[in-house]
Amino acid sequence: DEVSVDIIHRSLAILVDLNCFERVEDQRVKYAKEYVCFDHHIPLPDTSFLAIQDEDAPSATFVIARAFKKRYHIISEEAAMYLFTGLVTDTDRFLLDSRKETLKMAGYLISLGVDFQSIYDELYAQDKNRLEYKAFIYNHVKYDGKVCYCVVHKSDYVPLGIPSSEAGEQADLLARLDKHPIWVLFTEQEDDSIRVEFRANGKYNMQKVATSFGGGGHFSASGCTIHSFDKIEEIIRALNELSE
Repeated sequence: DEVSVDIIHRSLAILVDLNCFERVEDQRVKYAKEYVCFDHHIPLPDTSFLAIQDEDAPSATFVIARAFKKRYHIISEEAAMYLFTGLVTDTDRFLLDSRKETLKMAGYLISLGVDFQSIYDELYAQDKNRLEYKAFIYNHVKYDGKVCYCVVHKSDYVPLGIPSSEAGEQADLLARLDKHPIWVLFTEQEDDSIRVEFRANGKYNMQKVATSFGGGGHFSASGCTIHSFDKIEEIIRALNELSE
């Protein structure tokens, strides 16, 4: 919806899946009368809004579902579909988090009528161009110490008709290649900035490195934006200097 600044001035702003104003797409949010946030990122010391925050939660939708269930004792089928989708994608189909409480929440949402098979069919549909893009990533992997990484330019995915947002979300293709504990995807965006997605095996703090380059996130999954490929060497060096 198109929301006027006048309405925002009189409104409660509900923030989801972020821990600072800088990560909000519509910066007019700062005009809101009040704020509340549902999040699962590592809290920042200067966060100035009310946050229902759990950095150990597998997804922001998990935090929302738990809060709604506690407050209202029921969640609608339509809401459950979106909350389950967020849980599935953030846990990479529960490969990254299969704790009892995570799977219990997934089961609860399914019990409300979620058609999980249709969600899977939509999320993980394949086509020739996307397979070509994945092949490109696998054919251009580089290794440096503890890190395996790939650098992607616009010219590598635009001809395939893949949007930059999707192109930059493929870091997990590099997961644990040749037992490397850290994997990173550098993706040039349409505005010439470079999206950096950090992942690790749970033993190295990706948030620490991402924050030092202006980003943030979770212990094992974080991200940042850089504006020159010349920064890549510095980032790889910082990752290799991390200790368990």
